[in-house]
Amino acid sequence: MAAQIEQVLEAYPQAKWLQYESAGRSSARAGARLAFADAANVHYDFSKADVILSLDADCLTQGPGSVRYTRDFTARHRAADHQGPANRLYVAESMPSNAGAMA
Repeated sequence: MAAQIEQVLEAYPQAKWLQYESAGRSSARAGARLAFADAANVHYDFSKADVILSLDADCLTQGPGSVRYTRDFTARHRAADHQGPANRLYVAESMPSNAGAMA
């Protein structure tokens, strides 16, 4: 699709391409570009986290990677199955979510 957009912009040099996705990952990529000078997708490893803080984001049941994140969190949260202390989940949210209920 990027090649098609480039072709249109070459054919119409004064045209501008504007795109908005209310539930897209463009804001996360723009933030990564500001922080790391390159667009990147973030992947979390909850199996290594002692404390997880979620600010108005249901990372355990929404979005890409949520199945893996939930599996890693619950495996570490069950103290009997894991060597060492269980991890902790703290959630601050504007609307109730599954992650908030788990916290």
